[in-house]
Amino acid sequence: ADGETIVRSEHNPNIAYAYDRVFGPTTTTQQVYDVAAQHVVGGAMQGINGTIFAYGVTSSGKTHTMHVRTFVARNLF
Repeated sequence: ADGETIVRSEHNPNIAYAYDRVFGPTTTTQQVYDVAAQHVVGGAMQGINGTIFAYGVTSSGKTHTMHVRTFVARNLF
């Protein structure tokens, strides 16, 4: 789901969530970095503040996904 996609709660259809981007279970760390982090990291290297907010259930891979040192090093140096 990307952009203007609205996801409704299956338990309460009056509750809706909007997401800029949702990555599926087969998405690679490289794909997440390319779409969601590369421009933020590049901006930070130019002195621009940036934040990457990862949200998900416990044990869904947020911390693992944020360990992108290989991608950062390859793209910056």
